[in-house]
Amino acid sequence: MLLRSASITDLPAVSEIEQTSFSVPWATDSFQAGLYNSHTRFLVAEQNAVLIGYVYAWLIVDEIQILRVAVHPDVRRDGVAAGILQELFIHVSLEGAKTASLEVRKGNRAACALYLKLGFSEIAIRPRYYDDGEDALLLAKDLTGETDS
Repeated sequence: MLLRSASITDLPAVSEIEQTSFSVPWATDSFQAGLYNSHTRFLVAEQNAVLIGYVYAWLIVDEIQILRVAVHPDVRRDGVAAGILQELFIHVSLEGAKTASLEVRKGNRAACALYLKLGFSEIAIRPRYYDDGEDALLLAKDLTGETDS
């Protein structure tokens, strides 16, 4: 798996994965705007020259806020998301990030299990956070020491 910064030519594949991954997908314009924002960390994963996943996050001072993580359905549960996130943590730790945070649907068991495996802890519940009324879990991870691995 090759991990690299996203480019404008990646947006059609990102959009395709986005559409299959979220009940309320982002518009391609949202991803495109991130390509020109100094706070955005937008990485894509490729396998055999095919885009298979991405992470979209904002680095604000010393915290990386993970906004989107998605993997193509054909390679889900193959460790792609974990690999993308672990690499992101190393990169942003070198940039001074000390914590990572994200929100996840309380009912998304696969994602919750992944985040807990990666060392995230639940720090809050955001009641009725999503449009359908589902709660969000706010998770955080300490990144100090990530560059040691």
